[in-house]
Amino acid sequence: MDPFEALGLPRSWRLPAEQIRSAQRRVCAASHPDRFHDPAQRADAQARVALANQAAATLLEPLGCAESLLAALAPQPNPAEPRPSPLFLAEMIELRERLDAGEAASVASALAALEQAAQADAEAGFERLLAGDSGAWNAAAAATGRLRAVLRARGEGRT
Repeated sequence: MDPFEALGLPRSWRLPAEQIRSAQRRVCAASHPDRFHDPAQRADAQARVALANQAAATLLEPLGCAESLLAALAPQPNPAEPRPSPLFLAEMIELRERLDAGEAASVASALAALEQAAQADAEAGFERLLAGDSGAWNAAAAATGRLRAVLRARGEGRT
C-alpha cells in the first residue's frame, strides 16, 4: 500500500500532520460505510476507511513515512538497503550496553541526537530523491536504517 496514494497526498518527507489528518478525514467522509446501502459497496467503503486510517498512521510516524518513500521511490530492480557504518554500529552497541546497565537517563540525550541527525539526513536524501536524483536513494535508505536502529534502541521501533 502506498499511503501517499491512499490519501491523495504528494510524496514528501515533511507533510504537516494537519495535512495528513485532513486528507484522512476527506477520504473517510467520502467513503463512510453508512453512505452505502448495498452490502458489497458498504464492505468496499469499510476497506477504504481502514486503508485511509492505516495510511495516516504510517505517514504520521517518521519511520513509516521514510519506509513508504523508500518503497515508492526505489530504483528497479529494488536494491538492498545499505549496511550501517561500523562507527554507527559501535556507537549503538555502546548505547545499548549502557541501557542494559540502567543508564537510560544518560543515554536518552545521545539517542535523541542520533534520531535528530538521522531525520535530517533522511530529509536531505528524500529531497534530492524527490527532485529526481536517483543516486540519493542509498543516502535516504542509510538514514532510514539509522533512524530505525535508534527507535528500536528506544523501544519505539518496529521489530
